[in-house]
Amino acid sequence: MTLSELIIEYRNEHGISQRQMASQCRLSTGYISLIEKETNPQTGKPMVPSLAVLNKLAKGMGITLDKLLSVCDDMPVDISATEKTVLDEKDGLDIEIAEIILSLSESKKQEALRYLRYLAAQEEN
Repeated sequence: MTLSELIIEYRNEHGISQRQMASQCRLSTGYISLIEKETNPQTGKPMVPSLAVLNKLAKGMGITLDKLLSVCDDMPVDISATEKTVLDEKDGLDIEIAEIILSLSESKKQEALRYLRYLAAQEEN
């Protein structure tokens, strides 16, 4: 079973949405979606979660990290990732904003940057 299949099966069995799963695991909704899709749409490369992320997923599903790793077949794991890559609940909005910006065209990114600069200047006043 892949990690994607495990998460989808868990969500279906418990009748929860990606957002609820993300909240349970203290990850962003976007990150749960990317894991379920198994591929990062920006890079086209497979999603490779860190051990810290896998631990959050396991805790959110009420199982041990050992159990999660034993259930998932040949799962790549990024052991070099630091805790900074873990998407805590407080970072969820930041991550969602970043994901949206990354999906924009270059001209729309420039527009977004101008607007964000405007908002930041308003915050200072």
